[in-house]
Amino acid sequence: MENGTGWDVPPGILHAPGSLCTYEPQKASDVFAMYQSLVNNVIIPEELLWKNTPQDKIGNYEHLLEVIDWAPNVDPDFVQNHFMRPKPVRPIEEMKQDGYSENWICYKMLRIVPRN
Repeated sequence: MENGTGWDVPPGILHAPGSLCTYEPQKASDVFAMYQSLVNNVIIPEELLWKNTPQDKIGNYEHLLEVIDWAPNVDPDFVQNHFMRPKPVRPIEEMKQDGYSENWICYKMLRIVPRN
C-alpha cells in the first residue's frame, strides 16, 4: 500500500483494506462473505463467512468459490488495471512555485456484470 493512492476493487475480487487507515467507498449491497479466519490476531467467527449466503447454500464451499470473479482475481496485470494514483491538476513544479499542491482523486464507476 502507498499513502494517498487507491485501488479499483469491483465486486467479486478478494481483498482486504490493508493495515493503513483506508476508505472504501462502496455501493450499498446485501452481499458479504469474510474469507479470512484471522485478522490482527483476532479470530473471525465462521458465521461471517456465510453471511448473506442463501440458506440452502450454507456449508457449501463450492458455492463460496463460485461467487468469486476469478478472471480479475488472477489477472497478471492486476496492478496496471486496478491501481489508481491521484493525478496532479497542473504540472507539479508550477504548483510548487505557486505554493500549493492539488490532485484529482477519482474513484472508478461501479461495473455491474450480470451473473448467469
